[in-house]
Amino acid sequence: MKKNSSLSIPVLLLLAVLLIVCVSSCRKNPIVPPTPKDPRTYTWTIDTLAYPGSYQTSMQSIWGSSPNDVYVVGHNDGGYGKMYHYNGKTWTPVVLYFPDRRGNAAIDLGDIYGFASNDAWAVGERILDNPHPPPNFLDSSLIIHFDGTKWVEHHVSNGRLLQTVWGSAPNDVWTGGLAGTFFHYDGLKWTKVPMDTNDSYRSLTGFGPNDVYLMDIRGLMHYDGNAWRLIDSVQSIYQIGVVGRELFALEYGIWNWDNGIWNQELVTDWPMQGIFGSSQTNIFAVGQGSLIYYYDGNTWTQLRNIVGDGWWLHKVWCTQNEVFIVGHDYGGFKTIILHGK
Repeated sequence: MKKNSSLSIPVLLLLAVLLIVCVSSCRKNPIVPPTPKDPRTYTWTIDTLAYPGSYQTSMQSIWGSSPNDVYVVGHNDGGYGKMYHYNGKTWTPVVLYFPDRRGNAAIDLGDIYGFASNDAWAVGERILDNPHPPPNFLDSSLIIHFDGTKWVEHHVSNGRLLQTVWGSAPNDVWTGGLAGTFFHYDGLKWTKVPMDTNDSYRSLTGFGPNDVYLMDIRGLMHYDGNAWRLIDSVQSIYQIGVVGRELFALEYGIWNWDNGIWNQELVTDWPMQGIFGSSQTNIFAVGQGSLIYYYDGNTWTQLRNIVGDGWWLHKVWCTQNEVFIVGHDYGGFKTIILHGK
């Protein structure tokens, strides 16, 4: 026993010396996380998306859980596929098949939003032939959910085309669209929300379950957890978005909502269409005329010569180190994805 005890002393001393050396070395050479690359110096790639045999491929919205898990949704004239997925290397069309009772499976998707790679929502419409035209086509609301394995339809009734979807949590999701169509999801079921008008709802966003904003054709509406009410009658704004604790609005420029007043931060020659940020010092905004702007917390800077003229850039999604922008030509015939990192 004494022999084993005496042999352990040098071992303990050696371990103590190694620990001291390690601590000293770490102090002299601390591990510093890499500084994010300035988006104004990003390297950009451009992917073109087109369904085989399709006359139009017009993607409208984008969302991702990570740079290796990004979706775009929209329209193509074939009527049966409106979604692509990016796995970090390639864009692949997602096969969607949601027939109605008569076997009709023509759909369009207008927006996508999610919380995780296994919890995402896409909304749009089911397109129906009208047996008694005009019009030649009718539509009904379509809501689909991705659980990490497959996209599944959540059936709702008495609704038209859905154009926007947003939620504060998996059990608090809103979606709205044409002719007063407005639904809320509580984690178990979708319920149609009665609104006081038959307006069309363009854009949803918010800060939490009791602080939600909606743009309709009358202006900006707010939900406080109890009721929706009109708080601003500006009618020219189509898109709104939240970054951090700031609410932005887009039209021919960018506005910031501050204590009940819109303050214009930027004036543009073309309408802006989408805004997104990973933080209040890393915000991107895009629009018609191939417009791309970046905000570093102090100044809006236009990123020029990323793509040629004539592109209608719709929406943007980013992390602290990468950005994805979806857009199409003015006829909606060809879609591009701009990827900067």
